[in-house]
Amino acid sequence: MIYHPDYTTLSNGTLKRINPQEYPYSDTYWGVDGHSSIEDQVFNCHGFVNEAGETKAEFLLKFCVGDSLLEIGCAPGAFMRLASQNRFKCLGIEPCEEHSVFVRDHSGCEIVTTLLEDFETDQRFSTIVAADIIEHSLNPKAFVEKCRSLLAPNGRIVFMLPALYDDGLYRPQDLMPEHINLFSQQHLREWLNPIIFDRWVVGHEVIVFE
Repeated sequence: MIYHPDYTTLSNGTLKRINPQEYPYSDTYWGVDGHSSIEDQVFNCHGFVNEAGETKAEFLLKFCVGDSLLEIGCAPGAFMRLASQNRFKCLGIEPCEEHSVFVRDHSGCEIVTTLLEDFETDQRFSTIVAADIIEHSLNPKAFVEKCRSLLAPNGRIVFMLPALYDDGLYRPQDLMPEHINLFSQQHLREWLNPIIFDRWVVGHEVIVFE
């Protein structure tokens, strides 16, 4: 069992931060407070590969369906750039104006500067992607419900996240202040009934649900 003084372990195995603080995501996130720069994140998505030779963007793309795609927390824009080159009409949500400008320039896609809970549209999307986002949410249940409200019939939701899978592998550095939950595989199965569990690299697991 994993122990960290800032987290409590739920009965389903998820680690939940004891005193979570909301991070000001409308401010600059990448490049401050010890986080890598947004340019480094572009390399992480486009340049670094796993043991199978897949980049992060390529790995995410293979789980996407249909032709319309919404990415939540879309900085640095590397995934949407690849998706837009592969049949998808992409829209991104990014709460930071500075990051939004970078993403728009890098991806060539439309970006709405907002938080998910404030995003309103009549459009429905065949795939919704949130890569390394939901672990930051103070209200993950509301986050998922909002995603489902934006999903087209027969669409799918693709989350990448640090998670406690049944093999027990995880990255200790993922127990950081802005990570509110480190979800267990049991929790994810009971809650989301996913159709796919997979892993790009440890700390970047993927679950797909409908």
